[in-house]
Amino acid sequence: KLREEKEMEELNELQQGYYHLKEHKFSEAKALFEKVNAEKEDAAAYIGILLAESGMQNENQLSELPLPLASYGVYRKAYACAGRGYKNTLDDIEKKQKDILARKEKKYQSLLRDVRDEKKSEEEYESLISRAAELKDYGNARSLREELQNELDVMKAEKAAKKKKRRKITLPVIVVVVLALIVAALIFCFPKRGDVRYALTVHGYVTAGADN
Repeated sequence: KLREEKEMEELNELQQGYYHLKEHKFSEAKALFEKVNAEKEDAAAYIGILLAESGMQNENQLSELPLPLASYGVYRKAYACAGRGYKNTLDDIEKKQKDILARKEKKYQSLLRDVRDEKKSEEEYESLISRAAELKDYGNARSLREELQNELDVMKAEKAAKKKKRRKITLPVIVVVVLALIVAALIFCFPKRGDVRYALTVHGYVTAGADN
């Protein structure tokens, strides 16, 4: 802890903010970045705020945001006050994000088409849920994943209920069949002709008795 405090003392407020991001201390980081901007607007501080609000640790993760970077007000402020070198860095991140979003959109539209299929097996549901989870917060992928999971849970519950019902019906049927076989065996082993009943032995049928 003392070492951490010493390291913090050697950093300025902007650097401390990025240090907190690295440590997943997002609220502390955001407070520091806002303090920096209160004194003088700083592009890196605005980007730091965006990272803190998004639960991210460094600029390389900005390309993973679900919406175009230019749609975030704090990003536009960062770009407006950035120097040429930092703008080039942000341009590269934007380009990378555009490529990622284009691929996600393709996957998203494919997912929507497949979801519209009325009949789905459990395996198909699980595949769709996995694909939606991969898209994270893109579009309405998150709510779509939850909806698919609910439908799958209902399908499994209905399948289990039908299986239980079949077992309840099957058991009495088996009992009846077994009893019928026992009766048939008894009739075969102890046939009756007139008033005389016979029994089946290794020597063939012999008289077992006569009914009065």
